[in-house]
Amino acid sequence: MLGGMRRDILASGGRENGRKGAMSREKADYSSISEVYDDARPSDAPHLAWWFAKIAAVGQLGPGKRLIDLGCGTGYHAKLLAEQAAWVVGLDFSMQALGAARKRSLIPVVRADARRLCFAEDVFDIVFCSGLSLFNTDDLEQIRELFVYYQRYLRPGGVILFLSASEFTGRPSKDSDWMNHRWKDLRRFVGGPHLGPFVFHPSIVRILGTASFNLAVTGVLKALNVFLRRRMPFLVIVPDSH
Repeated sequence: MLGGMRRDILASGGRENGRKGAMSREKADYSSISEVYDDARPSDAPHLAWWFAKIAAVGQLGPGKRLIDLGCGTGYHAKLLAEQAAWVVGLDFSMQALGAARKRSLIPVVRADARRLCFAEDVFDIVFCSGLSLFNTDDLEQIRELFVYYQRYLRPGGVILFLSASEFTGRPSKDSDWMNHRWKDLRRFVGGPHLGPFVFHPSIVRILGTASFNLAVTGVLKALNVFLRRRMPFLVIVPDSH
């Protein structure tokens, strides 16, 4: 499926394209759990299809749009994004996960390090990041640099869609080592003009659709989470730097 787009999109034969800015942080490798990765998140399944339809609308996915799913894993998200009429390519470091992604969705996939992308610059309309381990850090400068680095691969008018979740405590979760970024840090680490962070909830998205992604709803959910203390999903939209 890469076909004629390979020459346009892929550059430098799998090497980082030469400009400074590739990240150096140690990254996680989920190869050993790729076969059971989806089974570990059964609660996602009832919501993801229509959830991603709304995220696609917010991110202006559509015919002719090119999207890269960084850290695509077994391709669960990439398949849903491809159903929104976007041309999708998945990137991951795990060969086992990419094998599962190929079987699931038949999307083109590339084995590469998300810190050293092997693509031409200014080529994607959407850079999608969800659960990418490079963001699991309290080093806010590193996170800001990641966004700046990924902006280089956006076409004019393109966006980075950063989807994650947090308890907003500034500490790892009790049952995992995943970092819960504080709200003020989420507002700060993107840098420059951006939309969000928008906190959202499946039930509210079901009722309000894309209107769920606004600061008023976010404010209510943030206030509720002071008592709920749950990891709440959030979306940050980072525009291109052109």
